[in-house]
Amino acid sequence: GKNEFLGMLLREIEVENKIREYLQQNGFSVEPRTRRQGPDILAKKDGKYCCVEVEGNMKPKEERSLAPSQKYTHYFRAIGQLALRISEYPNSTYILGLPKDEYYQDKVSKTKVALEKLVIKVYFVTERGIEIL
Repeated sequence: GKNEFLGMLLREIEVENKIREYLQQNGFSVEPRTRRQGPDILAKKDGKYCCVEVEGNMKPKEERSLAPSQKYTHYFRAIGQLALRISEYPNSTYILGLPKDEYYQDKVSKTKVALEKLVIKVYFVTERGIEIL
């Protein structure tokens, strides 16, 4: 059958690093990664926080894509985590960071209304950098 994966293949840590780099290049002060509770990335610019939750699409220790059922769990877990951040860090910017692949693009388009209501931006990591929705 056809390979269900089309797009960037990235582990969660790679997605996180690329978005950290992007935020730093765009004038954010990005808190170092710690084991603390809280968002995957916490950044600040002009006195305003930015909370980012990231997911990957690749198994941490294997060179292959996650199964769609695993991506489903990751995707909705990240949205749930952002729902918590909205209470914990009010008046912040909320970002969902994902590798750009067909599965995640489809989920983003199917949850577009909810993402807009929650004011969650999507940062897709692509070969060319970060694509913002």
